[in-house]
Amino acid sequence: MQKKITKNIPTRRSRIRGIITAGTTLEKIINIKGAEKVLAKYRVPCISCPMAPLELDKLKIGQVCKIYNLDLEGILEALNKLK
Repeated sequence: MQKKITKNIPTRRSRIRGIITAGTTLEKIINIKGAEKVLAKYRVPCISCPMAPLELDKLKIGQVCKIYNLDLEGILEALNKLK
């Protein structure tokens, strides 16, 4: 019986690591260099909200875009280009 070698085969999880999605929290996004400029360009109000520091770990970019009717696809595309 031959041993199956899977060591170098990327898993789905490893292939998508680092991609910003609608489910990514604002806390993770804010820590990316240049992200604040992208969020400001798309007028994401959370970056200037005084309550944001208390909620950044809970707020997801998809939720914010839905609430404020923002261009989620455009924001995600711009943020993922930063990486």
